[in-house]
Amino acid sequence: MSKRKVEKKPEIRRILAGNIKYYRTQRKMTQQKLAEKAGIAEQTIKNFEKGRTWGQDYTVSAIAKSLKIKVYELYVPQPEAVRRKHANTFR
Repeated sequence: MSKRKVEKKPEIRRILAGNIKYYRTQRKMTQQKLAEKAGIAEQTIKNFEKGRTWGQDYTVSAIAKSLKIKVYELYVPQPEAVRRKHANTFR
């Protein structure tokens, strides 16, 4: 019986997925609204948030712009303590 190798998602992809969802929910935006603002398909947002899509620079840039953050912020791990501390600073 052969063992099937289970591939884990790269850590950076999990960080990107979590941060898109984090910043989107902090701004009380739906996936549909973010997609409209970014000019991309709603399914693309869903795929990013599930870690299925890595995305092109333009797409990530459009998402960041729509969330009113810098692109690099989508790639920085956000400890839960920091998220709670700054939760009220996002509009």
